[in-house]
Amino acid sequence: MQPATKELPGEVFSDLVQARIPSINHFKFRLLMAMQSSTEQGISVRDVYKKWADSGTDQQQLMARTGWEKRAFQSIELYKDQDVVHTFPTVTELRAVLLEFFDETSVSIPVYPLGERCPRFVLRKRR
Repeated sequence: MQPATKELPGEVFSDLVQARIPSINHFKFRLLMAMQSSTEQGISVRDVYKKWADSGTDQQQLMARTGWEKRAFQSIELYKDQDVVHTFPTVTELRAVLLEFFDETSVSIPVYPLGERCPRFVLRKRR
């Protein structure tokens, strides 16, 4: 899910260089969400790779600061020539689709990092 307040890519990079992001996967998902201009359009992983490559982030310095291994950064390299598009709806957008067919019985928010962006919905099919 998109966060309640949309982030800007610069905010994600700022948290990255200040070692405020727990893993490269958290960074990638936050950047994907920050770069998505609309749910309908989604965001291409190729565009995320380009943003990463153009950022000039010093990987050696980042590895020293975060303790991440070089192979962690190779997962971003895999985005380079991919046509994969991700889409991250807001909670409101998701509910607009789901509640047409389902009743929402509960929602829980995981406590792990980015858990607020991964709510678990329990739904019951409408009769």
